[in-house]
Amino acid sequence: MNTRQRRTAQEHTAQQRTLQQRPIERPIERPALRIASALPNPVCVPGSGQSCEHALVDQALNAALYDYENRVSARSGAVIDTLKAISAIQYAP
Repeated sequence: MNTRQRRTAQEHTAQQRTLQQRPIERPIERPALRIASALPNPVCVPGSGQSCEHALVDQALNAALYDYENRVSARSGAVIDTLKAISAIQYAP
């Protein structure tokens, strides 16, 4: 056993003794949590003229974005088909 191994073994033994001598700690007592289901909807408290939706939900904007996404996908699909046709012509025997 070399010096490094001996020192590591001694440190390990010292740590084990320290752990064995330490008293067992009792867990901290915490107050009971309120159950969220007991409340009607803790996040949403609508006022007059407000709906109970997430603040970032905008149905008109989501519809516009969905339409834009579909148009871009259709255009890129057409580009991909054209590139495949060009590739077939270019590498034809």
